Amino acid sequence: MRMSNKWLLSDSLRSPQSHTLVFTMKKIVLTIIIFFLISINTFSEQRENGLLSVVSEALKNDKRIYDFNELISNGEWNADKTAIVIHIPDGLSSLLYVFLRQDDGTFIAVDLSYRVNNEMNYKLGRRRNYYDKYVQTPVVCNRQDGYAVGVGIRTQAWKNGQRYTVESKPTRIKKNGERLDP
Repeated sequence: MRMSNKWLLSDSLRSPQSHTLVFTMKKIVLTIIIFFLISINTFSEQRENGLLSVVSEALKNDKRIYDFNELISNGEWNADKTAIVIHIPDGLSSLLYVFLRQDDGTFIAVDLSYRVNNEMNYKLGRRRNYYDKYVQTPVVCNRQDGYAVGVGIRTQAWKNGQRYTVESKPTRIKKNGERLDP
C-alpha cells in the first residue's frame, strides 16, 4: 500500500522539529519587519529634524514662541514634496517662508514676508487695520519654467460685512533660493 505525499507532508509538519522551524521562521520575518519599520521611521525623523533645525534658525530673531512641529504640520507642501510654505499670520504683520529641499536632503529658507506685509496692502488700497477682519493664505504653485516652486498670496478682507479678495501673482523660486518676483 502506498501513502500519498499529502500524508507525508502533514505528518512531517506535526513533528516537534517542524513546529520549532515554523516558530523560528516567524521570528525572523517579524524581526525583519520591525527592523524595516524602525529604519523608515529613523530616516523620516532625520529628514524632519533637518527641516526643524532650518525652520528654527530662520525664526531665531523673532521674539514669539513657536511649536516648530506644528508649524511644519500646518505648512503647505508642493506636489513633489520639494518645498514647504509656512505662513505665520500675526496682527499687522505676517511671516511667510519657503523651505526648499536640496539634492543632499537639507533645506534652505527663503523669506517672502515682505510680499505679505507690503504688496497685498497696496492691492487692497488700505492698510490692514482699516478692515474688520483680514486673512491671508499662501497659494502654492507646482514647478514651472525651471523653478522649484511658485508662491502667491490670497488676501481676504472684510469691512462692514463686505468681503474683498485679491490674489498676487506667484513669486517663482529656484532650487538655490533665487527669487523672480512678478
